[in-house]
Amino acid sequence: INNIKKANLVDSGLPEYDFMSSTQLDWAEQFENSARKAGSSILRKEEVSFLDGEKIINLSKEISRQSSDLQHVKSPYELTDIDVLILDGEIGVAENAAIWVTSRNWPFRVLPFITEHLVICIKKDKIVGNMHDAYELIGASDYDFGVFIAGPSKTADIEQSLVIGAQGAMSLRIVWID
Repeated sequence: INNIKKANLVDSGLPEYDFMSSTQLDWAEQFENSARKAGSSILRKEEVSFLDGEKIINLSKEISRQSSDLQHVKSPYELTDIDVLILDGEIGVAENAAIWVTSRNWPFRVLPFITEHLVICIKKDKIVGNMHDAYELIGASDYDFGVFIAGPSKTADIEQSLVIGAQGAMSLRIVWID
């Protein structure tokens, strides 16, 4: 501790950070680039397809796809076999491709984390430049649970082995809604 006290450190101040300008015209293009870097797929609504036999839960108002019924489910423990979950995103962030989703229309908060594959629909006009802009829009919105999701679940251990889907969905497909 004495050596630290003796050190003549000069206060260099905080680093300058140039936040992405909120006036950029094409946030959607930046969002797409960020999403691909994070390991997500970007699709147009007409490109969305699913395999027969998959257990699909569709909670999106944007995709017309038959869904497994959740009305009979009383506990999230009954949902261990979801192949695909389709949700609507509320806000997308261009700088990191994070999508804000809330549980307003979900019966269980755990849904986006226990599905094998996650599909989130987002309108292009709901893309903002950075997290500051996103939090400004979220403000005091009425929701009981919300989370930003960016890319499929990934983790790497001490040996630098990348594991996809360890703590959430193995894939994230983002569907543009015009």
